[in-house]
Amino acid sequence: MYSAVEDHRTLAQIKQQYPFESIEDRMPIRASRNSTLPSADVDRLSKMEIRVALANGWPSWRNATLQRLHEDSVNVFVENAGFGLGRMRSTDSKTLKNGLPERPSVAQPDYHNLFVPPTGDLSATPRDWEAEKMTRLHDDGVLDFVNPLGFGYAKDRQRVAGFQKHGMTKVPKAETVWTVAHLDLVGLVVHENPVAYISANLPQMEELRAAPTRPLDAFETEALDSLRHGEDLFVRGADNKGRMLGAIRATKQCVACHGGDRGDLLGAFSYGLRREK
Repeated sequence: MYSAVEDHRTLAQIKQQYPFESIEDRMPIRASRNSTLPSADVDRLSKMEIRVALANGWPSWRNATLQRLHEDSVNVFVENAGFGLGRMRSTDSKTLKNGLPERPSVAQPDYHNLFVPPTGDLSATPRDWEAEKMTRLHDDGVLDFVNPLGFGYAKDRQRVAGFQKHGMTKVPKAETVWTVAHLDLVGLVVHENPVAYISANLPQMEELRAAPTRPLDAFETEALDSLRHGEDLFVRGADNKGRMLGAIRATKQCVACHGGDRGDLLGAFSYGLRREK
């Protein structure tokens, strides 16, 4: 038999499972220290925003469900036709988890000094067709890392519900002669000075909060300056090894939590590359 009391109790339990949380302590606003994207590259940022929206479900059913749950669950429940939780359009714990992939830790492709990034003269740059593929490799990695489906509902920085932390689930690949041998996250938001996180696994924010860090090396320092002046990818090679730094910029979907402006440089991926024979 239908019981409004039981349904309200169930809704309350779901809200407890996906409560509003503040992210201000772990995500201070410092993005203003990093330059915004020049107008010439806005088209590229817009394309990434479309990919984020599509990966999140357009419109996002999960975000919308969490919003209804926290903002107007009573009105929706009362005004919709039907009985019980059916009025909430399938709002339940299982629905909010559907489609969310498992995000296990993934080991670095090469680790324990199997790959030593080149230093010194890195004068070679990829050919145009190769650069386009490396850009695609980086963009795919950023999309995997930010995990759009797990964004949840962000009313503001003090009230975020259902957020899944950022983290990579696979080694970025592209149809090019270069493969990723190592990938570090460069942090620009939490630390006063840029650092690279040291981890045996591909970047997962949950793991990196307790991970050691290192200062940027000469290549990363030069590349970061290029990114801060509007470039999105800085690639150099020597012999059969290469280096690449790729920008992680704030899309319009990121600003609600990260603050700052669309196009701000929030971080970067530092790649060690190996040329396939």
